[in-house]
Amino acid sequence: MNTDQKYLARLIFKTKIYASDGQMFENLFTSIMEKSNSHFMQVKPYGKIGDRKNDGFDKTTGEYFQVFAPQDIHNPSTIISATEKLNDDFKGLYDYWNDKYPIKKYNFVVNDKYKGVPPQLYSKISELELAYPNVEFQIFTSAKLEDTILAMDIDAVTSIIGYVADVSIQLEYSALNEVLEHLMQMQDTSTFDEVLTVPDFEEKIIFNKLSAKIANMLRSASYQVGGLEVYFRCHSEITKSEIQSKMVDCYIKATNSIDKTLDNYADLVFMKILDDIYPNGNISIRNAIMILMAYYFESCDIFEKPNQEESV
Repeated sequence: MNTDQKYLARLIFKTKIYASDGQMFENLFTSIMEKSNSHFMQVKPYGKIGDRKNDGFDKTTGEYFQVFAPQDIHNPSTIISATEKLNDDFKGLYDYWNDKYPIKKYNFVVNDKYKGVPPQLYSKISELELAYPNVEFQIFTSAKLEDTILAMDIDAVTSIIGYVADVSIQLEYSALNEVLEHLMQMQDTSTFDEVLTVPDFEEKIIFNKLSAKIANMLRSASYQVGGLEVYFRCHSEITKSEIQSKMVDCYIKATNSIDKTLDNYADLVFMKILDDIYPNGNISIRNAIMILMAYYFESCDIFEKPNQEESV
């Protein structure tokens, strides 16, 4: 799929995710797994014995899947039932299936509708890992399912979600639009005691010769990256990769268009990136872009990484 098709496929897929509960989501999950893995076998319920807590598995790898698709995963009563289901379903699965096809990996598939999974589920996962050290456990979210379907070829994708038009439309900043909207709507997530990762944030500011004004803007935005990290955890790796690619492209474009001999070269590059993403952005949009820039500045996707030998 080209970039435009992939974006449209994501929109269609997300619509299906938001609309799918219960059996509808399980059917969607099964159709994706069958297309993506020729060894995947669905287990259909049979009479009173049901499916023995197994919605599908790959006997060649020992990987199993059990699906849970509530209307709202964060409803207090749903959290309790989800935790109980995770515990009871795995033990029921283990008792029946492990002797037949040894369990090496267990996926608890949850339609979290890109909201993230309650911590109680991860706590239960931790307990199961201690009790069953030979089994790998994973919460398989909507984002993971999105990564799975978007890794397929166009024919497989359309067979599941329908026709994806091959059109030439300007969607360069589609993923950026989504994440910027999230950042503008989020509450303050400042973490002033956060320890910045290597290379040191301040060292990189000095190395790139950014002015005090730009440095202060980056520092202020860096205290808000926690909200961005929450967004990335709840969305597909493809989404994160697309945003990273666009930020790097903007950085390269800026460095190629500005005279490197200018004293304020780094500041001009910084402002060029800001303006290229949203030329007429209001304060809220620009603040959101600043958070993105601080995140990718810290990760060394934009601006230069300090020479470690020289800094020793």
